[in-house]
Amino acid sequence: MSPSPDSSAPLPDIREIAGPDSLLSVWEIVGLIGVLVLLLGLLVAGGWIFFHYHRKSKRIPRTPKSIARERLKVLSQQIDDLSPNEFALEASEALKDYLAARFGDPVRFETSEEFLARLSTARSAIKLPPELRDRVATFLSSSDEIKYGRIPDAARHKQALWQQALEVIETEPPPPEPPSSSKRPGSGRPSPKSKKAPARPRKRRKIVS
Repeated sequence: MSPSPDSSAPLPDIREIAGPDSLLSVWEIVGLIGVLVLLLGLLVAGGWIFFHYHRKSKRIPRTPKSIARERLKVLSQQIDDLSPNEFALEASEALKDYLAARFGDPVRFETSEEFLARLSTARSAIKLPPELRDRVATFLSSSDEIKYGRIPDAARHKQALWQQALEVIETEPPPPEPPSSSKRPGSGRPSPKSKKAPARPRKRRKIVS
């Protein structure tokens, strides 16, 4: 028998996809909005701090002294990892680069022996200030002793060599003296050319009656 036209298939069970219990409450919505606002505020603050620091770092130029300080700071953190030869070589390179950039002295392209010979024979060719010459000579001598193993227990002298390099960098030579005045007392008097000629008396016009 064929099914009657009135008969139909059973309808599927229809349920609500999201019931009232699955919706967020008012306090949950407020909390979610607060978290989003907090994250946005942190993002804006982080961007402002990065921009301000980046702008400030661009404004401050790096000087030879600041570069040398930074190199010595990094070197002090590697004092236990580097051998005495490597440590003395790095300290010498940092100090020579500073002296060449700051004072224009050719010590960067000389050996320690060449610099000491130039210092003892032609002090007029030394561009370093007098306050630094003996300090640099002492540092270079100590550096060579450590580099070439001329002293026992060279590793124990690495800290002293680092301190010598720092003292050279931190020693600020006094400013040059102003040129002495060549004028003598009373030399500021006006020259005869600056004197004005006496005014001529005016002629009186005759009155014709």
